[in-house]
Amino acid sequence: MNKITSYVLLGIAVVLLGFNLFIIDYSDVFGKETRGSLFGAIANLCVILVVFINLTSQKIKEKVKGSKD
Repeated sequence: MNKITSYVLLGIAVVLLGFNLFIIDYSDVFGKETRGSLFGAIANLCVILVVFINLTSQKIKEKVKGSKD
């Protein structure tokens, strides 16, 4: 996955996270109507974490590749 794809996925995940956080009814967080938004927000946080790990691994790979040359 290249950097542009990572940043696009990161942007989409942040927008969807904001949407899901907006939909959650904070007076009844674990209710049936907000459960989907809560799971969606957690899933988006996981996507953001995986994309950051991928970007960090790409930076490390570039540094290692540059030091070998």
